[in-house]
Amino acid sequence: DLTMPGKTGDELATEILNSYPSLRIILMSGFSQQELPAHLRASGMVSFLAKPFTLASLTSAVTAALSSHAL
Repeated sequence: DLTMPGKTGDELATEILNSYPSLRIILMSGFSQQELPAHLRASGMVSFLAKPFTLASLTSAVTAALSSHAL
């Protein structure tokens, strides 16, 4: 989630990608995708899922993350 206690989701995603640059991350939030920093959007390794989401949209996001670097 983009909003977490102690650290934001984008901060955590950045730290994870520094250690594991090929990992794909799906961040979620009840806020706009614009909350996702440009460097994470541009990385191609992070996608965004708006809450509330359906099982179909979650499945689609996970399938895309597993099948491609271009999310």
